[in-house]
Parts: sequence; structure tokens; C-alpha cells
Amino acid sequence: MPSRAQDTDGAGDERLLQLYWNRAAVKQELAALRRERDGLVARLREQESGQARHEQRLHTLESLLADEERAACIILHCQLRELWREAAARLSRFAAELAERQTQRTRERQRRSFEDDRARQLGALAGPLAELHAEVSDLGERELALERLVSDMPFWRWRRRRRLRVERLALSAEREARASELSAHAERARALREMPMPACPGLSVEGRRLVNLAVIGLAQELAVVCEGQGIAGLARAAMMQAMEDADYGSRSEVQALAQAAARCRSRVVALDPPTMKLKPRMEWLRSQVEYRREDESVPLAQSIEHFPRDAGQAGSSLLKINVLAEDYWELHAALR
Repeated sequence: MPSRAQDTDGAGDERLLQLYWNRAAVKQELAALRRERDGLVARLREQESGQARHEQRLHTLESLLADEERAACIILHCQLRELWREAAARLSRFAAELAERQTQRTRERQRRSFEDDRARQLGALAGPLAELHAEVSDLGERELALERLVSDMPFWRWRRRRRLRVERLALSAEREARASELSAHAERARALREMPMPACPGLSVEGRRLVNLAVIGLAQELAVVCEGQGIAGLARAAMMQAMEDADYGSRSEVQALAQAAARCRSRVVALDPPTMKLKPRMEWLRSQVEYRREDESVPLAQSIEHFPRDAGQAGSSLLKINVLAEDYWELHAALR
């Protein structure tokens, strides 16, 4: 009887322990569900707040567009922002294409250098390989000749046979040594022929500087294209200004600026920026730019505070726009 009572008590304790663990698991699950609910509520409130802000902005825009003069300012504001984005995209594409071409040139130079170095090493191995091959062949023939001579010699000339066998063993050892040396040279030549070209290290500092000067030159050309009526500066200001704060003067002034912005955008789209056309501006930049350190590829902004409208024309007037310091056309994002 006592043993049964003990078994019953043990089973009861086990059930109580199981209930305790089940209760703990349920509490953990409930806590996880509460955290998930709190997260969903926070996201819902955030979305509601965002929706309220968008609705408020939409109402503000509707009220602004209801006024013809304010509507004209807003349209001009959007034109200027689109002009900026078009110029920034043009600059980014040009930088990516130029960097890819420069990388390909670097990779091609590396390939030629690698193949020339490998050909030089293989050429240096060709002579020893030929000599070792000839030596192994000659030693083999001599060993074979001695073996035939010994086998054809009568048995009573055993002393002579013994000396020839010793000589043949010496030739065999020398042939094996030369064969081992030949195998090592051949393995080295095979490894050289199968050696993969190392990965391209990417653009050097000089290569990045070349790309950056071309990109800065194009940014300056874009500033020249958008210079009329201060469109370049207005486009930059529009990217930092809220739509409802846009004010460009009277209706006639806004119309004139809108026409100028449209002309500038057409010029930006039509601008053909091959490096050869930028060569005069890049040469001017090389004569002006300064770098903080030898390993830096982006020049100091204060070294190019002004630039000529036409770099290829002597005495061209200067344009007082620092495209690097003022990050015109998202220039910093395009630099390498």
C-alpha cells in the first residue's frame, strides 16, 4: 500500500509540473501575441498619421492650384525639380559609363601584363626543359646500350660485366635525377599555363581622378547650359524648398522662367558629353584642382570656385558656381 501511495503522489507531482510548464508556455505565447498586437497598432497609427499628412498636403495643394498665379509657381517649381533630376540622371549615367570604360582599360592592361609576364617565365623555362629532356633521353639510350652490352657478353667476363653493371646503375640514378628535375620543370610550366589571371584591382587613384575630372567637367557644362535667367540656381533651390513655399514673382516672370526652364531641359537632354568634347574643360581643371592627399581622388572644392563658360576659348568669362561645393546635379553621388 505505501508503494501505491507513493506512485500516486509521484504521478500527481508530474501532472502538476506538466501543468506548470503548459501555463508558462501559454503565458509566453500570450506575451508574444500582445507584442505583435502592439506592433500592429503602432504601424496602424503610423499609417493613419501618414495618411492624414498626405491628405493635408493634398488639401494644401488643391487650395494652391485654385489660385492661377500660385498654380503657375507650382508648375514652374515642378519643372525646375524635373530639370534637376534629368541633369542628375545624365551625370550619373555618364559617370557610370566612364568608370566602366576606365575599368575595362585597366583590366585589359592587367591582362596584357599578366600574359607577357607568363610568356616571359615560360620562355625562361623552355631552354632548361629542352636541355633536361635531351639529357634524360641521352642517358636512357646510354643505359640501354650498356644493358645490351652486358647481356651479350660471355659469362666468363664476369669482372667486366660487374663493372658495366655498376656503370649502368650510376647512369640509371643520374637519369632518374634528371627525370625528376624535368618533371618539376614541366609541372611548373603547366602551373604557369593554367594560372588564372588575378582579379581586377579596380580603378587606381589616377583612374578615379580622371573619371572625377570628366564628371566635374560635365557638371560645369550642365551649369553653363542652365545658366540663362539663373535657372541652374533656381533648380537647386527648388530641390530644397517645399512646394507651398515656391514663389517666383509675377505671372509674367513665372511664364518667362517656365519657358527658360523648358529650353534648359531640352538642352540637357540633347547634350552630348563624350570625353573628347570635355577635353578642354578637363585640361583647365587639371591646371586648377588641388587634392588634400595623394591617395584622394576628389579635389578640394575651394580650388575650383569659378570656371570659364567656354574652357576652349582664351579669356572666356567666368561663371561663379562651385558645382562641387554646392553639390550641383547630385555630383557627390556620381564621384568615384
